[in-house]
Amino acid sequence: ETSRQKGPFSCFKRRTLRRRIRRLSRPISRVRVSNACRTLCATMATGETTFAPLRDSPESKLLVQIMEARNLHSRSPGGNADPFVTVKVGEKILQTSVQRRSLNPVWNETIIVPAQTLADLYRQTLEISIRDKDYSLAGSSKGDEVMGTLKLPIARVAIGEEIDLWFELEGPENDGQAHGHLHMVLRLEGPFRTEFKVMEKLGAYVAGITDKVAHTIEQSSTSAKPYVFNKYTVVVAVPVVAGITASAPLIAVAFTVGFPLFLPVIIFSVLAIVMVSIISMAIAVTSKPSRNRAMKMVAPILNNLRDTPVGQQILYQTGPRPGLEDVLNTFIPPEKKWGRLYMSLTIDLIGSSSYLLPLVGEAGDIAWAPIQAMLVSAMFRRSSKYVAYFSFAEEILPFTDIIPTATLAWLRMYGPEVYDEMKATVIARREAREQEAIPAAPQPEITSGN
Repeated sequence: ETSRQKGPFSCFKRRTLRRRIRRLSRPISRVRVSNACRTLCATMATGETTFAPLRDSPESKLLVQIMEARNLHSRSPGGNADPFVTVKVGEKILQTSVQRRSLNPVWNETIIVPAQTLADLYRQTLEISIRDKDYSLAGSSKGDEVMGTLKLPIARVAIGEEIDLWFELEGPENDGQAHGHLHMVLRLEGPFRTEFKVMEKLGAYVAGITDKVAHTIEQSSTSAKPYVFNKYTVVVAVPVVAGITASAPLIAVAFTVGFPLFLPVIIFSVLAIVMVSIISMAIAVTSKPSRNRAMKMVAPILNNLRDTPVGQQILYQTGPRPGLEDVLNTFIPPEKKWGRLYMSLTIDLIGSSSYLLPLVGEAGDIAWAPIQAMLVSAMFRRSSKYVAYFSFAEEILPFTDIIPTATLAWLRMYGPEVYDEMKATVIARREAREQEAIPAAPQPEITSGN
C-alpha cells in the first residue's frame, strides 16, 4: 500500500520499501532443504502425512551442483593435487574449474546438462570423475590422473526433487575402498504427460471458480444475516406461518383439483431443486476445506506415486508408459495379500452390480468385461495362466456375474499360505494352553532343625 501512495516523497518511499523487502528476503543460511525433507519435517511436526506439490518443467535438463569434496587420495610425490570434476552424460562431457593444491576442494559450481526430451536423460547414466590436473601436458587431458569415480543411473533421481547428498567415490582400480567423498546437489526436471497437464489446468480452473463462488456466497450471507435474523422478522414470520398452516387443507384441495394446471410448475420446480442441489454439492465437494481433506486422504498415494520409478513413468514423459502389471505390483505388491483381497472383492462387487440395473447393467458388462480381465490377469497371471479368459467369459455371459472370479483367483494364489498361517496360529495357541494347564511342581518345605 505504501508503494501506491502518491506525493512528493512517493518515489523515495517505494525505493525504501524495495530495499526492506530485499533485506528481509535474504536467506538466513546456505543450508539446502529439499522438498522431501520438508515433507518429512512436516510429517514429524504434525503427525500427518503431507504432500509436496509436483513440479512441471517445460524444459528437460539435469542440474548437477558440485559443492565440495573431502579426503581425496593423491598419488603425486608432494601429496597435494589440483582436482577438478568432469560430468559425463551420454556423449556430453562438462567440467568444473581446477582447485589448486587441495585434497578438500570447494567448487560450488552448477553444471546444466540439457536434453531434447526427458526420455533421453532418463535412460542415461551420470558418470562423475574427479581428476588431478596435469599441467605438464598443456591443452590435453590424457595425463590427468583419476582420483575417484561415481556412476549413478539418472532414473534413480526423483524428478522435480532436490537431492542433496554426500556420495562415496570409488578408486580407478575398483578396489572396493573409499577414495574420498563428494557433496553434490542433483535436480532432474522435465514436463508432465499431456493428460496430467490437462488435469492440472482443469483442476486449477475449477478450484478458482469454486473459491470465487464460495467467497461471494459467504459475503452475501454475512451482509444479509442482520436483516433476516432479527426481532422484526419474528413478528412478521409468526402470522405468516400460522396463516399457511391454517390454509393447508384449502391448498391441498386446490392442488388436487388443478393438478394438470400445476404439473408444468411442479416439473420446473423439481428440476430447479435438482439443479441447485447438484451445484451446491459440487461447490461443497470442490471447496477449499474439502480439497484439503481429500489431499490428506490421497497424500500417501501421491507420495508413493512420486517417489517410485513406476509412478514417475506415469506422471512424466520418461518414455513408454508402464504396464498395468508393473503399476499394480508397485502400489499393491504381491506380498500384501490382504490388499489384493480387497482389490479382488472390489472387482467382483463392480461386476455383480449389474443385477441392480436389469437392462442397463448387462450393457455395462460389455464395457467392464475387458477391464476386469486385464486387472485379474495383472494380479494373478503367475498362479493361473487362463484366469483372464475365465474372468472375461464370466462377465460377458448373461447370468454368470454372481461368480466371484477375482476372489477365487486370490484363494488359488494365497489360500495355501493363509491355511498354513492359520494352522501355525492354532498350534501355537494349543501349546500355550497346554503349558498353562501343567501344574507347577511343588516346592519342598524347608524346616529349621532345633
